[in-house]
Amino acid sequence: MIYTLSVIILIVIVEVLIRTVIKKAEEKKTKEQRQKILDESLTKDFSKISSSLKRVELQNPFARILIVDKDENMLNKLRSLLVLDGYSVDSVTSGIEAQQLTLLNHYDFVFTGEHTRDLTGKELLHKIHERRPDMDVIIITEESSSATPFDLIKEGAIDFIQKPYIDNRLNEFVRNHIARRREKMQKELEKTLKSSTKTELIPGGYFITKNHIWGYIEENGFIRFGLDKFAYRFFGIIDTIDFANLNIQLSKENPIFVVKKKYNDVYFHSPAEGKVVAANVKIRENLSELPKRPYVNWICKLDPDNLKDIVADVLFGKDADDYIKSDCETLKQELINLSLQIDEGKDISSQLNDEQFNYLVNKFFKKH
Repeated sequence: MIYTLSVIILIVIVEVLIRTVIKKAEEKKTKEQRQKILDESLTKDFSKISSSLKRVELQNPFARILIVDKDENMLNKLRSLLVLDGYSVDSVTSGIEAQQLTLLNHYDFVFTGEHTRDLTGKELLHKIHERRPDMDVIIITEESSSATPFDLIKEGAIDFIQKPYIDNRLNEFVRNHIARRREKMQKELEKTLKSSTKTELIPGGYFITKNHIWGYIEENGFIRFGLDKFAYRFFGIIDTIDFANLNIQLSKENPIFVVKKKYNDVYFHSPAEGKVVAANVKIRENLSELPKRPYVNWICKLDPDNLKDIVADVLFGKDADDYIKSDCETLKQELINLSLQIDEGKDISSQLNDEQFNYLVNKFFKKH
């Protein structure tokens, strides 16, 4: 009995040791891969985007961070620490450049020194929050700084970190703020959904736009987009979909995807400004499945510039249901006006001529 127990304990210990060794090996490999990306990125020229910009982008980063300080040695050290810990990092020495970059890109955090090449940290903080209140700003201070970091927190910074302690506490510091940021975003979303949780036509937590694109906000802030049930009732099985290019920066005037049906291109404009981070190209392999599971088969993902703006412009819950029902009734009336007898067993678009098709597309899918 004692022998058997000893063997079991030994096996457990060996298994734990093996797992520890494997985990450490994986961590080492990951760090080596990140170091390679860091080294390669620092040889690239991003001056066409911003004159002092250095950019390191990882796949699936924990967060996207912009750091700005006049001290280039500090930037190099902080960039290296953050990238090796799993973050995508942009860095500049100019506060004006940093402010411009926050208008063009989505960052979870901006780390700014008390002094950049042309602005103080306080000035930059105010400029960022004038246009991008969704970005969290963290102040980097000197240990012997005469400035009071708590004064900057009163001005809108979420926290500060002192330079001598960066090595010891940086990763834990950022991870804690990521958790707080996600919790804050989730609370804001829940507040929006609170009064409209019962839905018949769309799943809970989803929203729709007035041109019948649905969206779902993921925990990381990305948004999945697809076509709602009304769209598939109209189009049926589409011929194919063209996707926006990955990493392209979209405005609300740009198509986020293009549906092709009956030799016609139907452009669905982006409901938000931001960068395209994923395209679900696999749905092209079985287009007949799309109408069956419209809210599962997403089309693309966007990294939005401003999540609050999107939430303010779309329809959730009962409002979304009511909007879809209203358009269904309007569509019935339009078909009557066109003197069309529609076979309920077929999609609507296949029973229309080109003129009728384009008229109804413009009426229901070109709204903003």
